[in-house]
Amino acid sequence: MPFLPARSAHRIFPPAILAVALAAGTLPGCSRSLGLVGPSGGSLRATSQTTGNTLSPSLTTIAYIDRGKGEADVYLTDLTPAQLGEDTPIDELAGSVVHIKLFLKPNAGQTPIEQTATSAVVRHLVLANGAIGIYGGGGFVFQRGKAGDRAVGGSLADASMKLVRSTPDFADQLGAALLSGSFSARLDSETAESIEALLIDAESYTQRVEPVFAETAHAGNGP
Repeated sequence: MPFLPARSAHRIFPPAILAVALAAGTLPGCSRSLGLVGPSGGSLRATSQTTGNTLSPSLTTIAYIDRGKGEADVYLTDLTPAQLGEDTPIDELAGSVVHIKLFLKPNAGQTPIEQTATSAVVRHLVLANGAIGIYGGGGFVFQRGKAGDRAVGGSLADASMKLVRSTPDFADQLGAALLSGSFSARLDSETAESIEALLIDAESYTQRVEPVFAETAHAGNGP
């Protein structure tokens, strides 16, 4: 792939290494503890519905932005704040960024509270030595706290995801996957915006992934 200029991304793994990491249940990343002040923490696992491969990064940098009207953007990554700086080339970083878009917290009797209700949109960015993949989907968050609080958190139960954008050299080792776990993010707009900037920058190098069924249908429309 063409040279990626300085920005911010995880050191990324070649497809073969990424496959081994997924099979082992974790994607190698930054292991340094940040000693975050405040009630931040997260443990999320993506599990392939077809192969059983899992991806469970060590999410140590966690923050959220209050968007108003009960909405919030939560960002979790295994990168350190230093790695999120704009001087770091995107192809020299490796790891994950998880973005959870929280909507107005549901109240009993007003919004269906069940596993199948979608109250959150999820994106999971994977960077691997220049290869970039973005998984997207949605699910229901059993939310703790509300936007504007010092911290918000919750449990995510089997949010559905699939690869929606990637660079040509990204090897999808998950396919259709479910994302589950819990998180707690402190209100920290500066940190959240630095993670958001990385996600936006990484996305600019990717292309939309066409659904497999579209290719199958096209192949069957012969003369």
